[in-house]
Amino acid sequence: MADQVLVAILQKRSSCEALPNLRHANLRAAVLPGVNLANADLRGADLSEAVLTGADFSSSDLTGANLSSAHLDGTNFARANMFGARMMAATLVDAILSASDLTGANLAYAKLERANLEGANLSGTVFLEANLSGAIVKKAVIRGTKFYDCDLKNTNLTHVNLRAADLKGTDLTEAILDGAALPSPTA
Repeated sequence: MADQVLVAILQKRSSCEALPNLRHANLRAAVLPGVNLANADLRGADLSEAVLTGADFSSSDLTGANLSSAHLDGTNFARANMFGARMMAATLVDAILSASDLTGANLAYAKLERANLEGANLSGTVFLEANLSGAIVKKAVIRGTKFYDCDLKNTNLTHVNLRAADLKGTDLTEAILDGAALPSPTA
């Protein structure tokens, strides 16, 4: 479970106070809705199963962080570095991940309905049975991205190169594909 002293500090901290060292912090199952962790160094932190709805992680470094099964609905991750983050089964409904770096992240079984991933780097990211219905993914960088059995219904994929993605079993019903580079049909 989470380091309760650290949780208490974060709950009482005003936005003008400096953040404590959060590298490799244990915030597993912490309940911190709306917490301001903008520009925080959370490399290697354990945020699995935490309740962080509406939190602000903008411009934070979450390299290698564990956010599996975390509740992140409405959370702001704009411009965050999330290289190699583990986010399996996380809920990110209406989350903001625009211009974030999710290179090599694992979002298997994640719920990203209506999430904003505009301009995000999704190179090598794994989405297995993830739900991105209604998400905005336009202008995202997709190289070696795996969308296996995903729900991309009504997803905005404007100006995305889908030729560089693996879309095995993925539902693109009514997806917005304006200017997108589509994979060649198989024979």
